Amino acid sequence: MSHRALFRDITCRNTFICQSCLSSLGTAATPQSWATRHSSRLARSRIQRRNAQHIDPPTTESASDEPPKSAAAALLEELTQKKKKGEPTWRFFEKNAAGKVKALQGEDAYNDSLSGSKALEEDLKKSMIANIKSTLSSLQDGGLLAPFGVNDIDSIAKDFEAQFEGANTPEEMTETMDLYIKSLEKKLEEKGFDHGLAYPMRDLSEAQIPLSPSQQLVTIEAMFVDGWDAKAIESWKRCMPTLGDSGAENFQEFWELGVRMFCQKGDIVQAERAANKLLERQLDPRILVPLIRSCAADPAEESRQKAWDTYRRMRDLLGPSMGLEDYDLVISFFLTTNQTVQALQVFVDMMFSGTVDVRNQDVLPSKIGNKFFFGKWLKRLIGAGDLDGAYSVFQFMQSKGIEAASIQINGLIGAWQRSGGADNLQLADSLAWSMIQSRIEFVKNRRRLSSMDGPGRIVEVSDSHAELAAVPKATLETFSLLAENYRLRSLLNKLEELWDASREAEISPDAFMMNQLIESFSQKGDLSEAKEVYQVLVHERQVKPDPYTFMALWKMLAINRLHSVTGDMRIMETKNAREVFAETIRFAHVFKAEGFDSQFARKILHSFRRLKDNPGIVVALQTLKVVFDWTPPEMLTFEMLFETTSLKFDTGAARQKLRLAKRNMDAFVEAQPRQPGEPKTLEEMTQKQRGQEMSDYLQSKYIKEMGVIPEGLMEQTAEEMGVYDILIKKP
Repeated sequence: MSHRALFRDITCRNTFICQSCLSSLGTAATPQSWATRHSSRLARSRIQRRNAQHIDPPTTESASDEPPKSAAAALLEELTQKKKKGEPTWRFFEKNAAGKVKALQGEDAYNDSLSGSKALEEDLKKSMIANIKSTLSSLQDGGLLAPFGVNDIDSIAKDFEAQFEGANTPEEMTETMDLYIKSLEKKLEEKGFDHGLAYPMRDLSEAQIPLSPSQQLVTIEAMFVDGWDAKAIESWKRCMPTLGDSGAENFQEFWELGVRMFCQKGDIVQAERAANKLLERQLDPRILVPLIRSCAADPAEESRQKAWDTYRRMRDLLGPSMGLEDYDLVISFFLTTNQTVQALQVFVDMMFSGTVDVRNQDVLPSKIGNKFFFGKWLKRLIGAGDLDGAYSVFQFMQSKGIEAASIQINGLIGAWQRSGGADNLQLADSLAWSMIQSRIEFVKNRRRLSSMDGPGRIVEVSDSHAELAAVPKATLETFSLLAENYRLRSLLNKLEELWDASREAEISPDAFMMNQLIESFSQKGDLSEAKEVYQVLVHERQVKPDPYTFMALWKMLAINRLHSVTGDMRIMETKNAREVFAETIRFAHVFKAEGFDSQFARKILHSFRRLKDNPGIVVALQTLKVVFDWTPPEMLTFEMLFETTSLKFDTGAARQKLRLAKRNMDAFVEAQPRQPGEPKTLEEMTQKQRGQEMSDYLQSKYIKEMGVIPEGLMEQTAEEMGVYDILIKKP
């Protein structure tokens, strides 16, 4: 309780006031209007305490050792003694600013409330947060946060504030802050920031404290990374007579650091001088790689020629030791800066060991200017993830009138789609539809030629049509890539447009594209259109479905899309489920390659269970055994028994239910007639025998639930499910 609240309660002069508040008034006379039985007891206790002090006054030494006690603390001590003697004790209360009275838990709570320690702790939190905000604001005004990419100091302040929520004492606040700052430092180090090293090393350098050669290099590099470019370069130059001496232990590291720093600053002359120091000692020529990158990035023609000359120099120095990684690195430099011709020459050097020159040739040699050679390059770039470089190569092929292979361009389209970026998706769509248009133009020309009566004549076209002619024609894979991407993005209109284009391009859709169309219409809720797509493609255009096609058909049923199906709708859905089952059995041969999937069988059985179609379940179990040699595993059997798709046995009742079901199943199995020597329990049987027993047990359960079975019911069910000839009709 704060002091202000205490005095406010005293001045209220109402009939309710706690004894702890009265005791804090010291020796002031109690007003007559407050004279109650409790206050009289308080007065007697004070008289007894004064008498005791008069009889046995403390010595000066003991008084100096004991800390001074307030009246409230003395009263609490006396009350504690009374409690031990069986005398009445006191209860403490607190009234907040709203007038609500709350009981306190004892002496400690009373002391905390009376001293206002909680309010002080809250004030401390607010003060620390205010100081943090002030410090961040000062750093931002000084431009010290911008190099770290920090623009919003409010979010950082809120993050600091969130760390204090669980702290209740100043010690906890200090510990929390220390741990939080250490975690931030660790994150910065993981991201490559070495600021914890740069500042102390810089300070040591400025303080003229001797550092070892390796420490000096670390200091220079850390300062350069931190943005102290000029100071780092100045320090590097100052160390040149010592660290850059030919006999220095860190000679190579010193000059390599100089090459990297000067290249990043764009000082090509100084970078080349530093590189020459290393090459004069016949050290690794790969030190020229940063120089090639910096020169290639400069748009000036002189610098770009310098990049090419430097590459040639490095290749000559390395000789046979120049590896594929070295070539790939240089190629990426040239492709990134739109120097495709130079990149092509580097790739040709890699493939032909520098024996073929294509830089100054208008027409590429036949062994270079073909889709197979460029296909190797495209495949390598796409595999390395350099999609921009691959696209630059494709555009270069178009400019040379070389038609790329569709398989490589499909790979580029798929890589763009997998990247997920908006720009890449736009590029993928644009290029794919260009290929589709090229295919449509090819079909139109083929029709035009086939309709001609006389012989055709070849006419040379101008170079302006070369780019259009160099677009590869779309294949079935192109359509499939777009179909899957449009389905994932729920672009049904685009799917319909793609479907129309496939007809115009005379591309026969396969099962994959059909599945994308069916699932897209199903997700939209247009089930009639999804069924029509299946009917047209499978039964009219003779597209062979695959197992995923039938999984899509089962997912399309209302019983697998809605929470509940009742009444007439359940009757209709039962009919639809039986029709889909019949269609599945009609194409049973498509499951032979990969085998019949247990998850697919699970979807079928649970669909009939939700529809409460017991005859359908019995017929389905028999058919799956006869046609696919499939029987339900034990877990699926329990799912069917418990009518759930998510078994949980984390409670005693659930485990008891499982034990009862297992006991009933064992009793059923043991009651079946057996030949001598045959296993009588599930534990003694093989997995296949156990599956057969599970199937028989489920069938007997659902037949028993049906009660008296009307004559001809099972035959009608088998006929509707398309298995009458398999299960009922005798040969």
